[in-house]
Amino acid sequence: MLKASGGDYPGGENVVVENRYAVRRLTPLECIRLQGFPDCWLDDIHIASPTAEQIDYWRSVFAELGKKKSDNQIRKWLGDPYSDSNAYKAIGNSLAVPCALFVMRGMVEHCRG
Repeated sequence: MLKASGGDYPGGENVVVENRYAVRRLTPLECIRLQGFPDCWLDDIHIASPTAEQIDYWRSVFAELGKKKSDNQIRKWLGDPYSDSNAYKAIGNSLAVPCALFVMRGMVEHCRG
Protein backbone atom coordinates (compact mmCIF):
# COMPACT_ATOMS: atom_id res chain seq x y z
CA MET A 1 0.00 0.00 0.00
CA LEU A 2 1.24 3.44 -0.93
CA LYS A 3 0.06 6.50 0.94
CA ALA A 4 0.86 10.06 -0.03
CA SER A 5 0.93 12.78 2.59
CA GLY A 6 -0.60 16.20 2.06
CA GLY A 7 2.83 17.82 1.80
CA ASP A 8 3.81 15.85 -1.30
CA TYR A 9 1.40 17.64 -3.64
CA PRO A 10 -1.99 19.37 -3.47
CA GLY A 11 -4.80 16.92 -2.71
CA GLY A 12 -2.29 14.22 -1.79
CA GLU A 13 -3.88 13.63 1.57
CA ASN A 14 -6.76 11.87 -0.19
CA VAL A 15 -4.61 9.50 -2.26
CA VAL A 16 -4.40 5.84 -1.28
CA VAL A 17 -3.26 3.33 -3.86
CA GLU A 18 -3.58 -0.32 -3.01
CA ASN A 19 -2.62 -2.55 -5.88
CA ARG A 20 -0.31 -5.55 -5.53
CA TYR A 21 1.36 -6.83 -8.68
CA ALA A 22 -1.28 -5.38 -10.98
CA VAL A 23 -1.00 -2.81 -13.71
CA ARG A 24 -3.78 -0.30 -14.05
CA ARG A 25 -4.60 1.22 -17.42
CA LEU A 26 -4.40 5.00 -17.52
CA THR A 27 -7.71 6.73 -18.05
CA PRO A 28 -8.18 8.94 -21.11
CA LEU A 29 -8.14 12.00 -18.83
CA GLU A 30 -4.78 10.95 -17.36
CA CYS A 31 -3.39 10.46 -20.87
CA ILE A 32 -4.67 13.90 -21.93
CA ARG A 33 -2.91 15.47 -18.96
CA LEU A 34 0.33 13.58 -19.68
CA GLN A 35 0.31 14.96 -23.23
CA GLY A 36 -0.06 18.49 -21.84
CA PHE A 37 -3.57 19.18 -23.12
CA PRO A 38 -6.34 20.80 -21.07
CA ASP A 39 -8.88 18.48 -19.46
CA CYS A 40 -11.56 19.60 -21.92
CA TRP A 41 -9.50 18.66 -25.00
CA LEU A 42 -11.90 15.92 -26.19
CA ASP A 43 -15.13 17.59 -25.08
CA ASP A 44 -17.73 18.56 -27.66
CA ILE A 45 -16.31 16.54 -30.53
CA HIS A 46 -19.77 15.57 -31.75
CA ILE A 47 -21.71 17.00 -34.69
CA ALA A 48 -25.39 17.19 -33.78
CA SER A 49 -26.71 17.93 -37.29
CA PRO A 50 -24.15 16.83 -39.90
CA THR A 51 -24.43 18.22 -43.41
CA ALA A 52 -24.56 16.00 -46.49
CA GLU A 53 -20.97 17.05 -47.21
CA GLN A 54 -19.81 15.90 -43.76
CA ILE A 55 -21.62 12.57 -44.15
CA ASP A 56 -19.98 12.05 -47.56
CA TYR A 57 -16.58 12.81 -46.05
CA TRP A 58 -17.03 10.31 -43.22
CA ARG A 59 -18.44 7.69 -45.61
CA SER A 60 -15.19 7.94 -47.61
CA VAL A 61 -13.11 7.72 -44.42
CA PHE A 62 -14.92 4.56 -43.33
CA ALA A 63 -14.58 3.15 -46.87
CA GLU A 64 -10.80 3.64 -46.70
CA LEU A 65 -10.84 1.68 -43.46
CA GLY A 66 -12.77 -1.10 -45.19
CA LYS A 67 -15.99 -0.39 -43.28
CA LYS A 68 -19.31 0.21 -44.95
CA LYS A 69 -21.62 2.53 -43.01
CA SER A 70 -25.10 3.78 -43.85
CA ASP A 71 -26.00 7.46 -43.56
CA ASN A 72 -27.99 6.73 -40.40
CA GLN A 73 -25.03 4.89 -38.83
CA ILE A 74 -22.76 7.83 -39.67
CA ARG A 75 -25.28 10.34 -38.23
CA LYS A 76 -25.51 8.29 -35.04
CA TRP A 77 -21.73 8.02 -34.75
CA LEU A 78 -21.22 11.75 -35.38
CA GLY A 79 -23.80 12.48 -32.68
CA ASP A 80 -21.72 10.58 -30.11
CA PRO A 81 -18.29 9.60 -31.49
CA TYR A 82 -16.60 9.44 -28.09
CA SER A 83 -15.38 6.11 -26.77
CA ASP A 84 -12.34 5.34 -24.66
CA SER A 85 -10.65 3.48 -27.51
CA ASN A 86 -11.17 6.45 -29.85
CA ALA A 87 -9.86 8.80 -27.16
CA TYR A 88 -6.72 6.69 -26.71
CA LYS A 89 -6.15 6.76 -30.50
CA ALA A 90 -6.59 10.54 -30.69
CA ILE A 91 -4.30 11.12 -27.73
CA GLY A 92 -1.69 8.64 -28.98
CA ASN A 93 -1.61 10.28 -32.41
CA SER A 94 -1.06 13.73 -30.93
CA LEU A 95 2.14 15.57 -30.21
CA ALA A 96 2.94 16.14 -26.53
CA VAL A 97 2.61 19.88 -25.93
CA PRO A 98 5.49 20.12 -23.40
CA CYS A 99 7.87 18.42 -25.86
CA ALA A 100 6.83 20.71 -28.72
CA LEU A 101 7.29 23.80 -26.53
CA PHE A 102 10.72 22.61 -25.41
CA VAL A 103 11.88 22.07 -29.00
CA MET A 104 10.45 25.38 -30.21
CA ARG A 105 12.04 27.33 -27.35
CA GLY A 106 15.36 25.71 -28.21
CA MET A 107 14.97 26.75 -31.84
CA VAL A 108 14.23 30.34 -30.81
CA GLU A 109 17.29 30.42 -28.53
CA HIS A 110 19.46 28.98 -31.30
CA CYS A 111 18.22 31.53 -33.85
CA ARG A 112 18.80 34.41 -31.44
CA GLY A 113 22.20 33.00 -30.53
